[in-house]
Amino acid sequence: MPVTPPDVNPPAISEADPGVLSSWLTSRRIWTTNQPSTTEWTDPAVEERPAEWQDIAKVNDIVLDDSGQVVGYIADIGGFLGIGAKKVLLGVDAIHLITIGNDTFFATNYTKAELEALPDFDQKTVRQ
Repeated sequence: MPVTPPDVNPPAISEADPGVLSSWLTSRRIWTTNQPSTTEWTDPAVEERPAEWQDIAKVNDIVLDDSGQVVGYIADIGGFLGIGAKKVLLGVDAIHLITIGNDTFFATNYTKAELEALPDFDQKTVRQ
């Protein structure tokens, strides 16, 4: 007898309205606007990344709570090709996903120095 597939309630995604894989998200770079962190975030209406913005980090992983909600991102700050980078935990409001043309990345008002001043991410605080 043929098996009837169950209704797993898949999300409504399509080529025109695609979903996002965590592997795609965790490869995104983080750019600072070089504004003070006290500056309120407003989505930039720009057609290209401003010259004063600086590439400062990369999203390394995503942190979920027990209910499956995204609560933060682990970012690699500094280093070279991942060597010597400092891992820090950022809340979901600390970085913002931006798309300019075909380029998608995170942006933040936190400076590189501010992010480097954060405590090292403690691996014991998450399930692995």
